[in-house]
Amino acid sequence: MNKFERAELDHQLEKAFTFHGKPCGGTVIGVRMAMLGLKLIGITDPKGTQRKDIMAVAENDRCSIDAIQHVTGCKVAARALKLKDYGKVAATFVNLKTGKAVRIVCPEETRQIVEKYKPAEGEKKDRTIAGYKNIPLNELFYAQEVSVAFDEDDMPGHAKSRIKCSRCGEWVSDHRERDVNGETLCTTCVEGGYYKVVKDRIPL
Repeated sequence: MNKFERAELDHQLEKAFTFHGKPCGGTVIGVRMAMLGLKLIGITDPKGTQRKDIMAVAENDRCSIDAIQHVTGCKVAARALKLKDYGKVAATFVNLKTGKAVRIVCPEETRQIVEKYKPAEGEKKDRTIAGYKNIPLNELFYAQEVSVAFDEDDMPGHAKSRIKCSRCGEWVSDHRERDVNGETLCTTCVEGGYYKVVKDRIPL
């Protein structure tokens, strides 16, 4: 890593730590993963002229996802950041303009390899952060060129459809409804939800 790359990494880390709320090794991994991903797919201005050319898919919902959001500018609310919670320290970065996509993985073995890049002294957290900053990219990650096909309903932009569930009356966007025996139903009415209604229509 040359001095310019180190300076850019330090700059991104400072901003990412603030965004995430604290410094940690996972944020360092996420920042370096996102910076590498952007480089490999040819994105140099993710928050400016190329902000509509990129999508990212994170494979866990831990510290690295905040770093990926910060570096790439991809947001869940803009439909440019997707979460596929596979419990893996991995993410895919897609250049929507060229179609080029890479998946970057931080393998479990890195936990042992990074030890030799940690300083001998200091607080445990600071040593871990320094180790993940210092480890060469080819020892921290491996990368795969991949093909990613997003459904039109998953792409950024306005909702492609809106339809009312015939059972609960709530509205469903982007063709997330189900057709069951001639009824148009939301996923919650078909499968059950992550919540159980205890009391409906409470006063506000």
